[in-house]
Amino acid sequence: MSNYKHNCSLSGPPKINQSYFGETETLWMKLTRVSPHNYHSKSYFRTNAAIELERQRHLASNLPCVIHPFSIFRIVWKCWMLFVLFFGLILIPLDIAFYPVVNAPGFTFVEVIIDLICIIDIVITFFTGYPDVPTKTVILEPIMIAKRYIRSSHFYVNVLSSLPAGLICIGHHSKHVVVDCMYLLKIFRLYDFCTFMYRTISIYQKNVLCGLIVLVAIVIGIVLHWITCMLYALPRMIKILSVGDHSDYWMDMEGSKLTDTDSLVAIYIQCFFRASCFFFNVDHGGKLPKTYIDLVLSISTSIIGYVLMAILLILILQYVCSGGSAESKYQEIVSQVQEYMRYKQLPCDIQNRIMTCYEYRFRKKYFREEVIKATMSDRLRREINVYNYRRLIDTVSLFKGVPDQVVVDIVNCLRHDIFLPNDIIMKANTIGDCMYFLSSGTVCVITPTGREVCHLYDGAFFGEIALLQKDQKRIATVYALEICEVYRLERKYFQHCFASNMELCRKLQRVADERREQTALIEDLQNQYLT
Repeated sequence: MSNYKHNCSLSGPPKINQSYFGETETLWMKLTRVSPHNYHSKSYFRTNAAIELERQRHLASNLPCVIHPFSIFRIVWKCWMLFVLFFGLILIPLDIAFYPVVNAPGFTFVEVIIDLICIIDIVITFFTGYPDVPTKTVILEPIMIAKRYIRSSHFYVNVLSSLPAGLICIGHHSKHVVVDCMYLLKIFRLYDFCTFMYRTISIYQKNVLCGLIVLVAIVIGIVLHWITCMLYALPRMIKILSVGDHSDYWMDMEGSKLTDTDSLVAIYIQCFFRASCFFFNVDHGGKLPKTYIDLVLSISTSIIGYVLMAILLILILQYVCSGGSAESKYQEIVSQVQEYMRYKQLPCDIQNRIMTCYEYRFRKKYFREEVIKATMSDRLRREINVYNYRRLIDTVSLFKGVPDQVVVDIVNCLRHDIFLPNDIIMKANTIGDCMYFLSSGTVCVITPTGREVCHLYDGAFFGEIALLQKDQKRIATVYALEICEVYRLERKYFQHCFASNMELCRKLQRVADERREQTALIEDLQNQYLT
C-alpha cells in the first residue's frame, strides 16, 4: 500500500479558553483531561478522533475539578501511589515490631506523611471519573462518582488503612499498644498495592500471566515480611498487656532469647528464619510453640503459606501449559513475524508498521475468525455481524431512517480492512469498485491537484460516487491519518443492497452531488490561484 505524507492545511481545533489562572489552568486541563498517551485511552476509545471528542465533552461539562480516568495525571499518580504503598508496607511492620529497638522519631514522621498521602488519594478518587464498560462511556458526574465509590468495599478499605495513628505518637517517647493495633490495619493497603500493581502490569507486560506470577511473588515477599515482624510484635504486645510468667514465649526460651538490647538485624534474622519455616512448612523454627499466641501465629502462617504457594504454583503451571491459549498463540505468531522480518532484513519503519497492524488487529489474542464462523449457521453469523457492527450502524448517518432489514443486508455484505497512518485508501482518477464506511479513525480527503478538502471521522462514508455510475473515476484521494478500521462494500453487493430502497439511493445521490460540487469548486479556486 502506497503512503502519503500529510501536511495539514486545515484549521486546527479551537484553543482552550484561559481564565484568570492562565497557564496554570491550561496545564491542569492538559494533565487531567483524557490523553492519547494513556494506554487505556487508546484501548478504550480506539482512535484519536474519539479521544478528541471525549476531551471536548469533558471541557463542555464545565467540571474542571473532575479528573479523567484516562489522563496523564492518573498515570503519574498511580505510579506515585505504587511507590508510596510499597514503601509503607515495608516500613510500618518494622515500626510496629521493633519500635523499642529502633526508637527513631523519623519513622513516625514518615508514617504520618504516608497516611496523609493515602488520605489525599481518597479525596482524589472522589473527583476521578470511571469507565462504564457496557456503554463504552466515562462517567464524570461528581455525584455518581461519589455514590459508586462509597458503595464499594474499596472505600472502607482505604479509610481503615489511612487512619493517621502516627499523629498520636508525635511528641511522645513511647507508643501505646492501641496505636500498634491501629497500625495493624495498614495491612489493608496490600489490596490497593495489588490493584495498582496489576494495572501497571497489564499496561507494560505483554504476557499478563507472567506478570501475575511476578505480582504473586512480590505479595509473598511482603506477606512474609509482615509475618516476620508480627512474630516479634504480637507476643511483645501480649506481655505488655498481661502480667505473669512469659518464659514460654518462643522469644524468651533458652537458646533463642531476644531482648530490646539486641540489634535490629539480629532480631529480624531470627524472626525471619522462624517465619520462613512456618510459611514454607519445612520446620517449626527450632522451638516448638507453647503459648496460644505462638500456636495461632504458626497455624495462620502455615495456612497463608499454603494458599499463596498454591496460587503461585497454579499460575506457573498455567504459564507452562498455556501453549494453546489465545495469548500464547498470538505471541507465537508475533515471534514468527519477527523472525520473518529479520530474515528479510526489512527496514525498521516497515517492521514497526507491521507490528502495529498485528497489535491493533488481534489485541494480543490470536484467533481465526473465518474458521470459527464457518461452523455456524447463516442466521447466527448474521446476528453476530449485526452485533459487531452496531457501533457502525449507530454512527453512520446514511443508515438513519433506513429499514432494519436493508441495514442488515448491507452489514452482512461488508468486508473488514485496517489501514495504518499515511496509507492511501482510495486514489483519485482511478476506477472505483467499492465504497467505504469508516468505523473508527480519521482520514483526509484531497483533490487530484493536492488541495485538502476535509477530514472524515468515525461514522463517515466515502467512495460512493464511483459506484453510482459505471466506469466512474474517483474524484478525490483519501488516506488514513491514524490507524483506521473501515468496512468495504463492493460494487456487486452495492447494487443488490441499494436497488431495493429508492429513498436510500436518493439520499446517497444527494450526498454524492454535494461532494462532487464541493470538490469541483475547490479545484476551480486552486486553478484560479495558480493562474
